[in-house]
Amino acid sequence: MPRRRFAVLALALLVSPRLALAQLVPPVLLSQMGSYGSGPGQLDEPYGVVADASGRLYVADTMNSRIEVFSVQGDLLAVWGGYGGAPGQFRYPRDIKLDASGDVVVCDTQNHRIQVFTPAGVLLRTWGSFGTGPGQFDNPYSLTVGPDGSVYVVDAFENDRIQVFTGDGTFLRAWSVPSQSSYCAFDHLGRLWVTEPSAWLVQVYAPTGTWLATFGNYGDPSGPLHGPAGIAVDSEGRMWIASWDGGQVEVLTQDGVLVGRFGSFNAPTGVAIDPDGRLVVSDIVFQRVSVFAIESAVPTTSSTWGRLKALYR
Repeated sequence: MPRRRFAVLALALLVSPRLALAQLVPPVLLSQMGSYGSGPGQLDEPYGVVADASGRLYVADTMNSRIEVFSVQGDLLAVWGGYGGAPGQFRYPRDIKLDASGDVVVCDTQNHRIQVFTPAGVLLRTWGSFGTGPGQFDNPYSLTVGPDGSVYVVDAFENDRIQVFTGDGTFLRAWSVPSQSSYCAFDHLGRLWVTEPSAWLVQVYAPTGTWLATFGNYGDPSGPLHGPAGIAVDSEGRMWIASWDGGQVEVLTQDGVLVGRFGSFNAPTGVAIDPDGRLVVSDIVFQRVSVFAIESAVPTTSSTWGRLKALYR
């Protein structure tokens, strides 16, 4: 093969659409809900959000110590909980997820426990208490549900660890993490991403707790992360991460490469992708939840690829 053609072929392989970085198509705002207050449909620091297959959005209305349920269009559907330590009550819940059965799993932070509800708000089970032993918590911050249905809880306020449980609350294992760890989510490779807002980092672990990678660079304004908080993965494997310090949502590939940023938030915190591919973002200063339509990735090098292929005709 002539040397020139070999060099062009090598360049073509480097920028082929399969390997190219995909640009971010700006999401389109569909709806918003919430305003500051304690009345129905109002919010006071909504930290966690999650959406189910029926189009319901569950919001951890943290400072109001309750769960509010909205339609994706923003209509209030239900409110449950309330301040207290009795079963079904909350003390400042910070995160909320769905388990494999579609039940709602709530990180009841200052009650130092996990509570599980039906989508209608009926309490099914609870586990945890204050302490440092296996299965105990000290202000658990967030949680996620793994591919096998296990529940992973970031118990890092003082205990500096992640604890793993079966879906019914049986303790399985734990491992140490930095004390600033906050939110977590699994990528499509089965790895657990854990955000560290104050360090501008994401740590990536195997489900067993083995550390795999670190993404980010503290204090670097050109870096990929700026106070990463809530995190979610879309159908294409892109990681959508709320940026506390940047006031945006930052989007990374599973290799930690920045795809793009968007939005004009104040303190974006909770992030979720609903079953229809819509992006849900909570903002604890603007006191609202926003729903966006997101598009598929678009190869940035498609035109370059076309020009390179033309060299072989």
